[in-house]
Amino acid sequence: MEEIRAIPLLSKAECEEIWAIVKSLRPLWTDRGGGVAPFYTLGAACYLDHPERKKSPYRNIEAAINPVLKLHFSSLLDKVKTALEETTNSKASFDHLHALPGFHIFLYHPLFVKPQAHLHFDLQQLQVKWPFKEVDRIHPLSFTLPITLPRCGSGLNYWDIHWLENKNRADTEIEALAERTPMHFLPYSVGTMVVHSGQFLHQIAPCPGMTEEDTRVTLQGHALYCDGVWRLYW
Repeated sequence: MEEIRAIPLLSKAECEEIWAIVKSLRPLWTDRGGGVAPFYTLGAACYLDHPERKKSPYRNIEAAINPVLKLHFSSLLDKVKTALEETTNSKASFDHLHALPGFHIFLYHPLFVKPQAHLHFDLQQLQVKWPFKEVDRIHPLSFTLPITLPRCGSGLNYWDIHWLENKNRADTEIEALAERTPMHFLPYSVGTMVVHSGQFLHQIAPCPGMTEEDTRVTLQGHALYCDGVWRLYW
């Protein structure tokens, strides 16, 4: 069974203040919904922007948004870094080789009340270049820190299906395996950071009771252990 750690980090008031700042930065949000649904990010994300592909927008978004994230959310990022250091007993760093952790932003849409998110493993560590001598691509970390959640709640769906044991399977085979495997649900709590390997099959859980007044905003990021330090990025 995958180890999932829940770390209380922020108060409700702190989360409300962070959401107010994120809202004020709306001109800098990147549309990820393709005009179909209101899904945005504040920041670059490897899984969306594919930094090693030709004409990737990753570096442009990183260059534009990293200074904004540092200006407005340096205290938040420091708390995340400290929490990861305490839970792993190892040093962590924002070395700025890649984008800083950023925000997923879901505004209300009927699509979000049904399962829409792709079943996946977090494999960002395989998609980017790491200029270090010792790079542990087998044991990464992913983290999610809920800032706002729908009143009906939200969370993570996951299955006891690990990437290392299934990395040679096609996507269709993985989906068929998931249909035969019990699904687990991890409820999120505002201000509590969830940390896991990202190497088990998972998806963003739908929000069946989401209303027009609801939003789902989370700080997202990953960490890879390189040369004795957890390198934080998105």
